[in-house]
Amino acid sequence: MSSKPQNVVSQWINDHLLSGKVARQVVIMAILLVVLGAGFGLTSTSASAHGVCADGDTVYTVRSGDTLDAIAKRNNISTQQLASYNKIGDANFILLGQDICIPGSGANTTQTAVKPVAKAPAKPVTKAPAKRVAKAPAKRVAKAPAKRVAKAPAKRVAKAPAKRVAKAPAKRVAKAPAKKSAAILGTYNPFAYGQCTYWADARYHQLHHVYVPWIVNSNAGQWVARAQQYHWSVSSTPSVGSIMVLAPGVQGAWSVGHVAIVESMRGKSFVASSMDWDGSGGTVNRSTFTAGAGVHFIKN
Repeated sequence: MSSKPQNVVSQWINDHLLSGKVARQVVIMAILLVVLGAGFGLTSTSASAHGVCADGDTVYTVRSGDTLDAIAKRNNISTQQLASYNKIGDANFILLGQDICIPGSGANTTQTAVKPVAKAPAKPVTKAPAKRVAKAPAKRVAKAPAKRVAKAPAKRVAKAPAKRVAKAPAKRVAKAPAKKSAAILGTYNPFAYGQCTYWADARYHQLHHVYVPWIVNSNAGQWVARAQQYHWSVSSTPSVGSIMVLAPGVQGAWSVGHVAIVESMRGKSFVASSMDWDGSGGTVNRSTFTAGAGVHFIKN
């Protein structure tokens, strides 16, 4: 046998052994990725959800496949009442990871189904037929016809016709036409899920049925400039449902700023909901902020 065939066989074995090693390394890396994925952040719950819900409420975090109607039925409350309680304008639109306050329901309880107990059928009781007693027919007593008394016809008293009082026609007061907002509105949410800008746009639409119109140059800290550009209202006073804009570095905001939705007022401070606060990604957080330098509030 010549050396050339031997070299071909050796080369074939080396190539297949190398492919097997690569395949085994790929399988090992895939297993490591699955194990690491199971160890980090499988669920997203609000770090401070109990700060917004009233005492005695139950906080439910929206999961995949949930609807507001299904959550309401499970907690024996109407969908309209649950939407109003959580300030949700469109009951058909809730967000993954959003916290829902169940009013006055207290701690969660587990209900156990009661097993039915089979009962023996009742024995039929045969009753003797009732005896019929023949009764004598009742006697008819002839009564004298009632006497008719002729009455004099009632006198008709002629009444004077009521006087008609002419009323002056009501004055019409001309009202000035309502001013139409010049704000330009958006038609969809262009921001990536998990970013604070995504949550602010999605939650604002949930409350007011309106999206922000800006798409480019729209990092969180740039929203005040974009709001002025698109004729939105910019204020230094917080109000429930408005968008809070933190300038970079203000009250813990990162270098690109931060946006959130004002959910409730607490004296001089307020509670706002947001995503990606302190690097939490898609988790919806509720934190307390105060108005001041570098803090603005926008709405259409």
